[in-house]
Order: sequence, then structure tokens, then C-alpha cells
Amino acid sequence: WLFALNAVLFGKGPNGRHVIQFVVHIWSCPKFNYYGSGLLEIREDQMIVWSKGEKDEVVRWNLGHIRSFKAKPSLLEIVAGSRSSTGEGVFLFGTQESVLI
Repeated sequence: WLFALNAVLFGKGPNGRHVIQFVVHIWSCPKFNYYGSGLLEIREDQMIVWSKGEKDEVVRWNLGHIRSFKAKPSLLEIVAGSRSSTGEGVFLFGTQESVLI
């Protein structure tokens, strides 16, 4: 939440880039080696999903490779294209912050 507040107040994250983070629940997916609590980080040019405790990168998508995303109550759906790092697919994340995303 600190990075999100920093971005709202000052327009940039701690590294001088636009960075916003949201708490998400990463559901089991064969393309991810992780499931559980995590952070969805949205930068100027990419989305990164981090494991919450270990801060390991779960997946990174260039924004140009995201076909669409839909926010529903408690659910975020990301549709990635075939050129993305995961290949084509629909990825679901649980989050109480879907309206903000």
C-alpha cells in the first residue's frame, strides 16, 4: 500500500518509475510454480506477480502482451496473448482490491 500511496501522491515509485502494488491470491496454475498470497505490481510497461513472503517473481508480462483484464468483485481476470511470457491463457487472481485495479 505504501508504493500505491507514493504513486498517488508523488506520481512515481521508489525507483523513480510509476509503480502500484495490490495484494492478490494466486490460484494454482500449471504455468506458475507458486500459489498463495502475493502482490500484483503494475509498472508503466509491465505487470509482475510476486510471491508475498519470499518476494520471488512468479510471472512477468509486458503490458503490450496483455489482451484484456476484467475486474469483478473479489476477482481479477487477466487474458495474456500468445507472445507473452506464459503464452496464451486466462489467469485468475483473487483480490479484495479488484475495483481499484
